[in-house]
Amino acid sequence: MAKKKILIVEDDQMNREYLSQLLEDDYIVVGVATGEEALEILDETAPDLIIVDLGLPGVDGCELTRRLRHSPKWLRTPIIAVTGHVRAGDTESATLAGCSDCLAKPIHDETLLALLARHLGQDGGDGD
Repeated sequence: MAKKKILIVEDDQMNREYLSQLLEDDYIVVGVATGEEALEILDETAPDLIIVDLGLPGVDGCELTRRLRHSPKWLRTPIIAVTGHVRAGDTESATLAGCSDCLAKPIHDETLLALLARHLGQDGGDGD
């Protein structure tokens, strides 16, 4: 089975690298630092799932998600929001923008991997 592709949109380089290293054995991972970069590469990247930081500078995670959800091409692509600033309303804002799920940082590996498997229709097996 071909590996699924995940786009990580995270402005913190250490977080982006950590997520990439966590996922690279099981997925094709592409990482960018801004919402603007994500919009530029979406068509050529064609991700199966997007992980987006809500607190991005410029086009933030909610705005990026709203823009994607206005395009039929990205309407059904799972988008998982991550945030380091869990405030009342963050999860609601992410959901209203169109995010499929929202995780608080620090991200627990098992929780993220289970969400990815669920959203990508994988059974969590060994990939063979």
